[in-house]
Amino acid sequence: MLPDPFEAVPLQRDQVTGTPAERLALVEDTLRRAKLTERESVRAARVRGRIEAGAALAILVEDELHKEAGYASLDEYAATVLHMDHTAVYEFIKDRTRPALVAPLSKSTNRPLLPAQAKVLAPIVETHGQDKARTVLERAEANGGKVTVASLEAAAQELELEVTTPKKSPAPRRSAPAPLDVLEAGLLALREVRSTLDKTAFRAGWDAAAAGGEADAERLEQLRTAVSDEARTIRAATRWEPKTPT
Repeated sequence: MLPDPFEAVPLQRDQVTGTPAERLALVEDTLRRAKLTERESVRAARVRGRIEAGAALAILVEDELHKEAGYASLDEYAATVLHMDHTAVYEFIKDRTRPALVAPLSKSTNRPLLPAQAKVLAPIVETHGQDKARTVLERAEANGGKVTVASLEAAAQELELEVTTPKKSPAPRRSAPAPLDVLEAGLLALREVRSTLDKTAFRAGWDAAAAGGEADAERLEQLRTAVSDEARTIRAATRWEPKTPT
């Protein structure tokens, strides 16, 4: 069963303290982490990243922290720093609550509902309750197996439920992240790995392997080899030098 809502840890207002610059730094760091999470292929991770990004963006917009970064308008900040347009910012903010509303439905099907699906079901939960929304979901599954926005809307219409989801609400659009943003996100991930795979972890692994016998020793050696391979790839990448224009 999936946790409610998918182990997301949205940024809370009482966690955002300090000067405007310090608050902005915390919000932007949270957004970078959420972006990393969203890039994972696992559906639960994509939903979790959307919830966490939406919570951080809500604080950024409410406190007008874009001004602390030197941008007079939210639009300019969003396009330049976040690589998303104005519409996407507010869709993300709305998505911090929609997936949470439909989380019990996701848990019952053991398949996280993505933001677009939550956009249809969340208003039904609010207006008619979880049981009726679950009936819509079950009807959509029965009609075609694959749950889509269209199948959910069709199921709601069959049950004579009014769906308040805007038909022409533009989908969030993100431009391709800048190369340096990708590199920064990768560095953040590496730091997370380093905090886990420190010297203590390897020493503990050797001790456990020595106590566990040949099978554990072989497993540890495979892990060490894999880590060394990844480290070698990273070292090779850092030695890359850009070509000097002639």
